Amino acid sequence: MKNLLRKNLTAHKQHNFLTSIIYSLTIACVIFLLVTANLQIQSILAQNQQDSDVVLESPDLFTQGNNTVPSETDKVLQKYSESIQDFYYMGGSIKD
Repeated sequence: MKNLLRKNLTAHKQHNFLTSIIYSLTIACVIFLLVTANLQIQSILAQNQQDSDVVLESPDLFTQGNNTVPSETDKVLQKYSESIQDFYYMGGSIKD
């Protein structure tokens, strides 16, 4: 059986070599496509992240002082009050 296998491999050496090359190229192509798709997805997600609205959060909002007037408790509103023309608070996710 060992001799038969050896003769078979020797007789089909060129064919087996081409088959292994085609198999290797196919695997390389699949890996390339997966890596390229992954990079493209990451690029799209990063672009979407940059295009989204800026959300400023104040962790102590409505927890101290007069909780009915946000401009008295929000430090960002206090700091930039002369530059802010209007503001609003929105609960929940924007993307829902």
